[in-house]
Amino acid sequence: MADGRVGRMPSKPMDARTLQPSSAALRIVLPYLAVAAMWILISDRVASAMRPEWIPEQVVQTWKGLAFVGVTSALLFSLCVRRLSAAARTERELRESERRFMAIVENLPGMAYQRLGDTEETLLFVSRGAQALTGYEPGELLQNRGVRYPELILAEDRPAVARAMRGAIEAGTPYQMEYRLRTAAGEIRWVWEQGMPVPSPEGGAVVLEGFVTDVTDRKAMERIEEHRAKLEEARRAVDEAVGAIGHELRTPLASQRLLVEAMIDGDVEEARRDECLRGVLAQTTLLTEIATNMLESARLRSEAAVWNWGPVSLAQALRSASAVMAPLAARSGVEIVSKIESPDVQMQGDADAIRRLVLNLLSNACRHTPSGRVQIGVSRSPDAASVVLEVADTGAGMSPDVLMKLGRAFALNRGAVSSDVTSGVGLGLAICRQIVAVHGGEISVVSRPGAGARFTVRMPASAAGPCHAFDPEPIRLAAA
Repeated sequence: MADGRVGRMPSKPMDARTLQPSSAALRIVLPYLAVAAMWILISDRVASAMRPEWIPEQVVQTWKGLAFVGVTSALLFSLCVRRLSAAARTERELRESERRFMAIVENLPGMAYQRLGDTEETLLFVSRGAQALTGYEPGELLQNRGVRYPELILAEDRPAVARAMRGAIEAGTPYQMEYRLRTAAGEIRWVWEQGMPVPSPEGGAVVLEGFVTDVTDRKAMERIEEHRAKLEEARRAVDEAVGAIGHELRTPLASQRLLVEAMIDGDVEEARRDECLRGVLAQTTLLTEIATNMLESARLRSEAAVWNWGPVSLAQALRSASAVMAPLAARSGVEIVSKIESPDVQMQGDADAIRRLVLNLLSNACRHTPSGRVQIGVSRSPDAASVVLEVADTGAGMSPDVLMKLGRAFALNRGAVSSDVTSGVGLGLAICRQIVAVHGGEISVVSRPGAGARFTVRMPASAAGPCHAFDPEPIRLAAA
């Protein structure tokens, strides 16, 4: 361009014959040779036959030579005019095509480029849109004079961009990608790039030609839409949780009310008053457990939660939970069997949270195993990088529909009350999910109706600290 700020886009190869001067020269020389050969072969015979006796042969040869020069000069002039006219027409067409191309490129909302596909990624051409996109003048980007374009890409995005480029060059296919770059003013922008590798006609380095445009506004709209969807999902979850909480609290509260009203009205005999009071106490205990679990679940999900990280003895956590559950299990006819691989099975974590995890799993198994057997055990993985906690019961098992809802608070009893409502509100397993997620592990379950259930927890043995920003993974359904 006239101001010298933008590199000139090299013209594309047109036709092989256009690029070969020898071909154009032959188109002129061959007709000339043909006319010269015919003149030599024919002119002497014609001159001999038509020359009068009184005209010397030398004069005839002179005029014949002059005629040859005139005819061939006219022929050469005609051939040159034709070739030069064609070349001029082609040049005009090329200039007009280049003008239209540059007009389009310069008015695009982005940066068109041509660069080498080598390690330096040297820019050979860049449109004026580079200034609006990057904040740098095109001349600063050309030939890497002021700044290398790849250095504008954020460091965390560069490896992915480099891989995409190498893959496109090796496969000879077009590429598309999105990444972030830092402008001259320090602003972070999202850009979308599309291009393709073009092999050099001379067999040199591959040239990449493409276009980069700013998509920051689109990415912002996508983030807004994602936030809106999450807020809508959270709103629905709150509505469902409020309904489920009301459903879960209504039954024990209604039971308490009936028992208290009966005692106040004197409808309960003296001998049954203690039984009614025990019923009120049982319902109060249930309400307290629900409230406690709700508060614990909220605390665990809070980023302000405090975790006391250090060595944890899983064997000790197992024995502590078994001791707490033993009296309750005995009254229900449940036998608790402990299986500890080694007394020194340890991991890095929060001791109180791990004890709560073991207690919740054990309590859940005992509650769903009347007059049965619950086995709990801890071990190391074969590579000793993880610890494994297993809780298995001989209860009624779970249907596939129930398995899909495990670990989601209040999910089991949503909807109309019917005979298939599952006992419990699901808060215990929801808390287990959160504790395991904080420790970087996962929970899986194997169960089918009539065959009991087995929960397996795997956690890293040497986690450096809690995973504060976490979204608990669902309880995974393992193969039986």
